[in-house]
Amino acid sequence: MRPSLFGELKRRKVLRVALAYAVVALAVMEAADLILPVLYLPEWAYRLIVIVAVLGFPIAVSLAWAFEVTPEGVRREREADGSPPRPRRPGAIRRAAAGFLVAGAIGLALWLGPLSTPRPVMTLPTVVFLDSVAVLPLDNRTGDSSYDYLSAGISEKMVGRLMELGQVKVTDPFSSRRYSELNPPLSPRQLADTLDVEKLVTGSLYLDTAGLRVEIFTSLGESSSMLWDATYEADSAAGSGVVTAIADSFVSDYTSRTPALQETKLVRGSKGAGTQGLVLAGQRAMGSRTAEGLAAARSAFAAALEVDSMDAKAYAGLSLAHSLSLAYRYDTGNRGYRDAALALAYADRAIELAPDLSDGYEARIYVATRSFAPAEEVIPDCRRALELKPSSAAANSWCALPMNRQGERGAALEKHELAISLDPGNAARRLAYAYSALKEGETDVAIEQAREAHAIEPALMLPRAIEGRALLLAGRAAECAELEMGPHEGIRAICLHETGREDEARAIVDSLSAAVLADALGDSVFTAVIRAEDLAVFFAWTGDVDSALEWATEAYHSSPLGVEARVLESPLFHRVRNDPRFRHEIERERSHLWTRVKNASKQIM
Repeated sequence: MRPSLFGELKRRKVLRVALAYAVVALAVMEAADLILPVLYLPEWAYRLIVIVAVLGFPIAVSLAWAFEVTPEGVRREREADGSPPRPRRPGAIRRAAAGFLVAGAIGLALWLGPLSTPRPVMTLPTVVFLDSVAVLPLDNRTGDSSYDYLSAGISEKMVGRLMELGQVKVTDPFSSRRYSELNPPLSPRQLADTLDVEKLVTGSLYLDTAGLRVEIFTSLGESSSMLWDATYEADSAAGSGVVTAIADSFVSDYTSRTPALQETKLVRGSKGAGTQGLVLAGQRAMGSRTAEGLAAARSAFAAALEVDSMDAKAYAGLSLAHSLSLAYRYDTGNRGYRDAALALAYADRAIELAPDLSDGYEARIYVATRSFAPAEEVIPDCRRALELKPSSAAANSWCALPMNRQGERGAALEKHELAISLDPGNAARRLAYAYSALKEGETDVAIEQAREAHAIEPALMLPRAIEGRALLLAGRAAECAELEMGPHEGIRAICLHETGREDEARAIVDSLSAAVLADALGDSVFTAVIRAEDLAVFFAWTGDVDSALEWATEAYHSSPLGVEARVLESPLFHRVRNDPRFRHEIERERSHLWTRVKNASKQIM
């Protein structure tokens, strides 16, 4: 009687070997999954372990078929018991071996598949705006300055509610306020042209015996002709409830006069009970991006959470205040990874509390993109944020970065231009565009946008840094050397070196290097990361691979934002980028940044 294939597999202990191999392999892979992130090894190291385990499976079962372990050693199976070979069906061995190899090939293909999967495409919502409007700050005509916060809160809540309509292009309140307060003032037509909108909304707040009265006017910016006006009344003692009630009533009237918007439903997010003034103060402070502004924002949002620990807007604002401080290299008293972990934890909390509020997604997009999160983790947040608030300048600007990394330059450019159109008075929108242009070597655009940002916010030093780097790439090092760089003396050193003033350049570099290593910068505003980054750029520009790698690594050890990605990927690093060791070490450093931030954030909340 011929033995069955199953009987042969059982007799030769192939099934036992296969089971034992699977158990051991799974244990090894589980251990690797836990240990490799701690050692900061790249993701491909885990893939390699899996591939080796899969490839080893058919080898192990083939050996089990052909050999057997005996007290006298390993022998061919037919010799193991000293008996003559058993009769076998023709081709049984070939079929068994073929089966093992096919199984191994299938397993290998399943694990190798992700390595060759195309990068995810940044397919974000496309919105055709049906209307465009800017809501200007309401005048407080109560005669009592304590109502200033209420008039400001109503106008900004109106902006938020209009943004939630989705198909209305709404100017960010930061830019509306900046341009409406210019002296001499702009005419309505100039204001509408500057903000690139069709309609302007103005109004005033009054206090009489019946309570609060808010008069709001909607006009065409081009002609100043009145479209409609409305009066809303409320109890002056109602506090933050007044803000929401009046904003909702106004937007309801606005949609009723715009037929195409009447099917749009408002999104309800954070309650914000009792925190309206604090959240508003934080958002205003954060708009300037100065060290003082971001510090005030952190304090205001933290105070709001002491009042209401369930306020999603406060969590989102606190998240952004921490990650923006990292991006602008301000010293918050925390280590860089601590600030990033706080930013992620607060953003996650905001989303958990209000999943239909865009603020939390925007905050998470920012910290994730700056910490080299994989595109597949960022894209869903970009989609969700822009579905909830298509006219968000922040979401459009920040989602341009992963799009650029995916090679979708045209789509990223459109997002930058839309962000500037939505928030033209905010230097941050110009800086994001300038950084992207620098990465692509488009020096004229980078210089123009950096100068625009400097004109809007002269106290910021980042515009000067971007302008100096772009001038260097444009072959205009002499102009760069004359710029006032503040903490970016390392950039000035590069420009001095390029103009032949090498002794001056070397003196600056030596002084900065010694100060960073000795922790003796004496600067309470900026962190040492800003100098480490500039030193990395200096040595990359001069072709010193070892020193460029040393300072880039130093920057990443201090902060997940390390060397700004768009700087590292720009022509500034072209002399060292293709060096195998430099490329390998930088990839290794960047591969674990997001995992480290996520692991740290889990310990916070």
